Amino acid sequence: MSASINPTKFHGNARKHPRIEEGNTQPKQCNKRLKLNKKIHDAVFSSPSMEKCPPEVLCNVFDHLSDESLSSLVHVSRYISGAVIDYAKWKHKLDHILFRHFGINTAEEAVDFCIKNGSPYIDLREFGDAITDDLVVKLIERLPHIHSLLIKSSTISNVSLSHIAKLTQLTKLNLEWCKKITNKGLEHLTKLTQLTKLNLKGCNKIRDNGFKHLTKLTQLTNLNLSCCFDITDNGLEYIAKLTQLKELNLCNCHKITDNGLEHLTKLKQLTNLNLSWCDKITDNGLEYIAKLTQLKELNLSYCYKITDNGLEYIAKLTQLKELNLYECCKITDNGLEYIAKLTQLTYIKWSRVLIYYRYI
Repeated sequence: MSASINPTKFHGNARKHPRIEEGNTQPKQCNKRLKLNKKIHDAVFSSPSMEKCPPEVLCNVFDHLSDESLSSLVHVSRYISGAVIDYAKWKHKLDHILFRHFGINTAEEAVDFCIKNGSPYIDLREFGDAITDDLVVKLIERLPHIHSLLIKSSTISNVSLSHIAKLTQLTKLNLEWCKKITNKGLEHLTKLTQLTKLNLKGCNKIRDNGFKHLTKLTQLTNLNLSCCFDITDNGLEYIAKLTQLKELNLCNCHKITDNGLEHLTKLKQLTNLNLSWCDKITDNGLEYIAKLTQLKELNLSYCYKITDNGLEYIAKLTQLKELNLYECCKITDNGLEYIAKLTQLTYIKWSRVLIYYRYI
């Protein structure tokens, strides 16, 4: 009998407490991944008491373990093994866990394993550039019902995308740093009508006209275009037609200006927007951002031209929970007075001071 993981997050009645840290600009990582000594984890997880642990408790334990430690638990017992596999399926990293457990070291072995395993959630990112067009074609020909495909390879080209287009049940596609992909490749993706999440980070051969193909992906809720260096305001005019978008990452798209942000006002469902390193943005652009009333997370780090006046617009985002103003060096204490009106805010990063609320 295996444990069945129910992906429900359990929270106590936490209270918010303000905290300010100077010097270190990163919050302390309470969720650091642990790599357990083999003797320790065998002793702990082989204990009869572990067999009595509810799945949600095991789930919380697994959250703190490294992938290597997780993979080594597959052989401990049927109960623990089942719990690990259910957890890995829920986290969509079953292949990654099993690769480590079975000692799979090459891209060819990984693709063969995925075909044999038949999982609809495929993560091949750890094999990087070793994933080629030929391997992608082989995978898709044998597994036509993939739901999630994660690749990070600068060697694949539009050829792969022409075959990925056959995966009509695909909902999540990661193509980060697939640098050979061009506008023509995006045209193939128009057939993926069920797609909800698309990562094109670092696909820097894509130009503005290529984004018109994405407008047919009407179910898209999450789009990552960070480090697509040549996207301009014209490209955002196409992106603005994806009205179901909830998360948009434009980090390091440094050609974007205030005019481009006006297009984004059509994205009424947007809750998470990353504009870090979009250093042409000024206070005028923030007037448009203020119209995105559902925003909960906003990253404006390294937007050097923003001043205190711009924060008066940000103060209208009453749902905002996280705000990153790191290295916005023209912002002063006076500007933060506007931010103080945001009663939902739990995290602020400003200059070299981190202000955040933590749950205890």
